[in-house]
Amino acid sequence: MNDVVVGVDRSDTARRAAVAAAELAAAYGTNLHVVMCVDRGSSINVGVGSDQFRSDWLTDADQFLADLARELGHDQITHAIGDKD
Repeated sequence: MNDVVVGVDRSDTARRAAVAAAELAAAYGTNLHVVMCVDRGSSINVGVGSDQFRSDWLTDADQFLADLARELGHDQITHAIGDKD
């Protein structure tokens, strides 16, 4: 089997799909590639405790994918972000 590719967003359904894809990739001993599409022109306000700061969707999506990859526990995971336009 070639690489396993799964597209995700922040939904529970997408997270379950990523878990299933990681299990499949592990079973076949292949790479898992997790992808997400974002609007690169947008920014968001992020709060951590009482601190507030502005982040762009690209940076936020990259952090989300890195965190998801760590949670999935498969040792052959890459991720990429695509522009929705």
